[in-house]
Amino acid sequence: MAFGLQIPEYQVQVSLNNLIAGDRLKQSADSNLVLPNGTRAQLKQRIDEAKTLEESVKQVWLENISKRFAENQYGSVHTRIISAQQL
Repeated sequence: MAFGLQIPEYQVQVSLNNLIAGDRLKQSADSNLVLPNGTRAQLKQRIDEAKTLEESVKQVWLENISKRFAENQYGSVHTRIISAQQL
């Protein structure tokens, strides 16, 4: 059994035409659909901001983990089981 949507082709075409008419999509010379340059730049900026946020959160998380598993005086790492509630 296949899962998915069955959308009539004319409905897809109407939606694409509306996106093109509203300058949300552009049709290139070779008939491919592309994002307008401004939209592409905004999307890239949002992706870059999300990556920066992800890296920042990762760094804070790693710092917190490092503090929980700090090296003892002999240079070995303390190992202990931490419950999900403590994380």
